[in-house]
Amino acid sequence: MKNVLVLFSIIIFMTACQKNEITPPNNNEIITNDTPNQSNSLFSYQPSPDQDEIKARINDFRQRLKDAKSGAVSNRDQMTIENAEWSIEANLNATYARADYPFTKLDRVESQFVIPIDNGTINDADLLEGYESATSRLVDHYEGISDDSKQTIGINVSIDEVSSAEVRYKIKTYIGKIESAVNVSLMCDIFDNEEDFWRWGLGGINEGGKCCCDDNDPSNDDNCCNEINLDATDIFETELNARIELPEGHLYFVTFQEQLFYPSNFVPNLLNPNDDILNDGIRDYLVFSVEDENMDNQGCINPLDMEWYYCNYIDLINTYVPDNHYFHTIEVWDEVHGGNQIGDASFHHHAMVSYGTAVLCPCPTAIPGGDDPTDCC
Repeated sequence: MKNVLVLFSIIIFMTACQKNEITPPNNNEIITNDTPNQSNSLFSYQPSPDQDEIKARINDFRQRLKDAKSGAVSNRDQMTIENAEWSIEANLNATYARADYPFTKLDRVESQFVIPIDNGTINDADLLEGYESATSRLVDHYEGISDDSKQTIGINVSIDEVSSAEVRYKIKTYIGKIESAVNVSLMCDIFDNEEDFWRWGLGGINEGGKCCCDDNDPSNDDNCCNEINLDATDIFETELNARIELPEGHLYFVTFQEQLFYPSNFVPNLLNPNDDILNDGIRDYLVFSVEDENMDNQGCINPLDMEWYYCNYIDLINTYVPDNHYFHTIEVWDEVHGGNQIGDASFHHHAMVSYGTAVLCPCPTAIPGGDDPTDCC
């Protein structure tokens, strides 16, 4: 992952947040005249200039799998574990994924599959079995979601562990669902409602949610907004992932890279350079981080701080883009550290950003577990 200078990130962050608006990534081309307005989304609609070469590699891999399935004699060299990693990921995405699907809820599942190796390479029969195992992981995830409005957004395959006899791959599958309306905007002031207080986290277990206006009054015990099972991390993730689908065709991504953002003064350094009092729980880091003794008002984040953190995420996503890659998705989650004794817990937001190389496809995607897919893309 390419890490640019933190100082550059800080300069852009300070300038952009003072204006309450972020300049979106600069894309040189528009795919069609009907392409959605790219300035309203972090998601890029720009395919890679190397997409024809990418498709050629995918088609070669597909032919290899067909030959292995039919028992045809092949003169190809056995595939390296690195080429298998790329090829399995690329073919799954070309077959099933639509990255421009306008989801509002991202469901992620991480699993593994194993392929035997011989001197660090994979024969075609084992490659076919490994690809089918990877596909079954996606099918299990997809069929496990009951929602009708679902779409595979992406599949990220990476080498997890290698021994003399086998390679274990990690596969992360992303399924998008449409559950609610979402703003498609890069404006940092989307939290402009004076009652737009959000609990820091734990929305999934009914301890998060939106803080009522009255909930911030110590004399009022009403928790009327605390049952919606959303929290600040859900809101950040949904808004930052916002996109509009292409009117014709679709995009899929390959060659994924990830960048983790968490409260740290290491790499990347997320300390707030303008923080006047460190560790006082007030914007100590560019992402949310508060110690137990500073967690007042039941962990409600006020609208101005929601704007500030949201603006920071936009800047961080744009700053750490790898060469020849574009933003794909962001995962934002909450964590509690410590807490064995009163006063020693800390509360944090973490984020994992995925970037990739985009390919434009004119055909519909296949449904995981459905009819045999075509080789259109």
